[in-house]
Amino acid sequence: KNLADSQRISSSPSATTSSSMDTSPPSTDTAKKSQALITSALFDTLVYSSKMSERRAGCIWLVSLIQYTDETSANLQAILSPAHDAFSELLGAEGGDELVIEMASRGLSLVYEKANESL
Repeated sequence: KNLADSQRISSSPSATTSSSMDTSPPSTDTAKKSQALITSALFDTLVYSSKMSERRAGCIWLVSLIQYTDETSANLQAILSPAHDAFSELLGAEGGDELVIEMASRGLSLVYEKANESL
């Protein structure tokens, strides 16, 4: 009896949704501010850090950002040139980590794939 009651409760609409939860997409201004904050953290803090672990994280995040952003997005096109510079720097850095080199290489490929002719 308890199992049947718990299954009935967990499958009821009131148990799985909340009327106070906002599911609307963020405003354009909020999205732009979020993107500016993320790209600032990537370029200003992580990718050019003196710590290998931070460079590794920044490189992986930057590759992911480029890979999963629509190439027609003006926001993506705006970061491709700095991303190209960052990946080139990571490839040429002394004491390069194998993962960083592999991800930077993949990142450069994505930059060339998604960039318009201006790059």
